[in-house]
Formats: sequence, structure tokens, C-alpha cells
Amino acid sequence: MIPFSLLLFFAPFVLLKFFEGKGLRESLDFLGFKLGKPFTQLGQGFLLFFFGFWILIAEGAVLNALGLMDVEKVAEHVLNQPLLVLAFAIVVAPVVEETFFRGFLQKKTGVVFSSAVFAVLHWGYGSVSEVAAAFTAGLVFGWWVRKNNTLIPAIAAHAAYNAMSILVILLGVGGG
Repeated sequence: MIPFSLLLFFAPFVLLKFFEGKGLRESLDFLGFKLGKPFTQLGQGFLLFFFGFWILIAEGAVLNALGLMDVEKVAEHVLNQPLLVLAFAIVVAPVVEETFFRGFLQKKTGVVFSSAVFAVLHWGYGSVSEVAAAFTAGLVFGWWVRKNNTLIPAIAAHAAYNAMSILVILLGVGGG
């Protein structure tokens, strides 16, 4: 997991340098790392989280009605992880994934394609509902990044979503 995350994080910087001659500062700007007004960006991230959360609740209701809600596969995976891995999923994974998928791939291929690739890479849980949620979250975060050209709120929203999902599983909320 960590080697793949390192690859995902550094690949955009290497590709932007090699193919487009961008230095670190230009690459950070291209990827959407706009560091002005951090509290505003974090606040926007939490608004983005709540917006996406309600969309995912509606999606979950549809998946449940279709008999495709299989979040127990994700819960089983999460419950078998050491706390360090769960912390990584909350703190590091959002930075890595948003940098690669929204900051880089989306700008090269578009919101839908980058969201689809993001979703496919979440198949590791073997859960249809996880893939659907990842695709939808990718669309929501991608829309935000495209509209505002800043990555920080998407990272904050992604971290909040991962934290909430893990906490709900660890506390057994909604379990049978």
C-alpha cells in the first residue's frame, strides 16, 4: 500500500517535469495546491464533505433497493487493519489520491474518466457499493476542483469522509 501511494503521489511531479518541464512550484500550482486562506479552504472542504455525504446517502438508498448494498465487505476489511493503516487512510491517502486523481489525471483526461479510474482502484474490497461510492465521490470532488481549481477542499472532504466511514465501522453504527 505505501509503495503504491508513493508512486501515485510522486508520479504527477515526475511526469510534469519530464513531459512539460514544470518545476516544483509550477507543478504545485498546476495540481491545485493553492495555499491562501487555509481556514477558508478547510471550511469549504467540510461543506464539500456534507454535500457529497447527502449524495452518497441517496446513492446508498438506491443500491440498497437494488440489493447491491454490500458494505459489510468494507467493514470486514477495515476491522482487520491495524490502527496505523486506518490513520494512513485518513491522513495520507486523501492527499495522495486527490493529488493524483483530481490534481493530475482529471486535468489530463476529465472528471468522468479520472473518477472511473479512482473507483476501479477501490475494488480491492470486493464491494460494489464501495466502487459506486468512490465513483460518486470522485465526481463530486472532481466537480469542485474543476470549478475552483484548488485541491485543498477536496483533500479535506476526502479525509473527513474516510474518517467518518472508519469511525462508523469501528463503533458498529448501523450494524446488524
